[in-house]
Amino acid sequence: MKANPIDSYQGIVKQTELKIQKLKKQLLLYSLVRLLFFLLALCSPFVLYNYSVILAIALPLVLSGFFVWAVKKHLSLAVEKEFNQHILQINNDELKAINHEFLHFDDGAKYINPDHFYTYDLDIFGRGSLFQFLNRTATPQGHRLLAKMLSEPLKNASEIIERQKLVDEL
Repeated sequence: MKANPIDSYQGIVKQTELKIQKLKKQLLLYSLVRLLFFLLALCSPFVLYNYSVILAIALPLVLSGFFVWAVKKHLSLAVEKEFNQHILQINNDELKAINHEFLHFDDGAKYINPDHFYTYDLDIFGRGSLFQFLNRTATPQGHRLLAKMLSEPLKNASEIIERQKLVDEL
């Protein structure tokens, strides 16, 4: 029995939203930790100089190392949060598509060619077009390839069968 796609997307959305909230809290925590290490590294030489010159030099170096560690951890969490925001956007877009809302996808209007012998008449490109219905591309190359596939279809039977096999594997 196959899972309902709506349930799958909603489950991913819910999990991803929870993960993003957790990452936001972690990012705030590491921001505060970074600030603390920075201020301690900055102030400790002045406080410790009268007690021990070696300690006044060594402690700020150690604290600077912890500061660098906190910065790296913060950056990795920020990248993870951004990745999860993209996952959330993709799944929300697919939920809209399941409900026949395609207008938020790129419509490929820049590929409209009134002189083409069928793409203009058949609404291959533009608002509410086949391109907008199919388009889930993430790169300019994918965008151009989809436009080419719609405006320049295969004519060789063996190439068509090969493409069908590739699509079947998806």
